[in-house]
This record gives sequence, structure tokens and C-alpha cells, in this order.
Amino acid sequence: MKKVTEETVNAFYNSLPFKKANMEIIMENIKKRLEELRTELRNECISYGELAELQSLTEYIDKDDVELLQAAGVPEDLS
Repeated sequence: MKKVTEETVNAFYNSLPFKKANMEIIMENIKKRLEELRTELRNECISYGELAELQSLTEYIDKDDVELLQAAGVPEDLS
């Protein structure tokens, strides 16, 4: 019997066909949530919790989206 390790579990999971579909769904949900947060920001009714959530999603914000990046507290790239 083959020993089950984290490596073998990860290899199995990565071989599953639904993984790509799940990642696409996750990315769609993140983009949708970013737009919801943008609406709250524009309506000037964004909460501290939502700002914290926005900060946690900075890696998914387009690099040219100054509005969300600024609200998330990401410093400007001056280089």
C-alpha cells in the first residue's frame, strides 16, 4: 500500500479536472466582490470590515485600478 503524504494528496488534487473550473468560479466571485466593494466605496458607506476585506484582496485588484488600490492602502509605484 502506498504511503499517503501531503505531496501525493496535492498531486492527486492537481490532476482532477474540476480544479480549473473551481478556480474560475473563485476568481469570478472575487471580481464580483471587488465590484460590490467599489460600489460601497463610491457611495461612501464602506465599513471598516469591508476595507479590511478589500486589503485582503489586493493581489486580485488590477494594477491599473487606482480607485481600489488607493482605498486598500496600497502605496503608489513611483518607479
